[in-house]
Amino acid sequence: MAKIGDIVRFLNSTGGGRIVKIVDNLAYVEDEDGFETPALIRECVVVGEAPVKPSPSTRPPEAVHALSRIHISAPTRLGMMAYAVVCVKK
Repeated sequence: MAKIGDIVRFLNSTGGGRIVKIVDNLAYVEDEDGFETPALIRECVVVGEAPVKPSPSTRPPEAVHALSRIHISAPTRLGMMAYAVVCVKK
């Protein structure tokens, strides 16, 4: 079964691309020029699977950066500037 993100080719006509939207039994396929073509899902042949994005819980710990400190200063007088300092743990 085709899903959003899959690379497809059309069964009964030339062309294909990536599925960007599915409504009822229609797949909207975006070609390499950015044009969307509606096609029946049953006439789309999947030639490449949609990539699986890792969820935040499956990412390795080193890929998630935690902030150790955020300091924000607000101006107290007219004409003074505010600033922010952000420190990131390595």
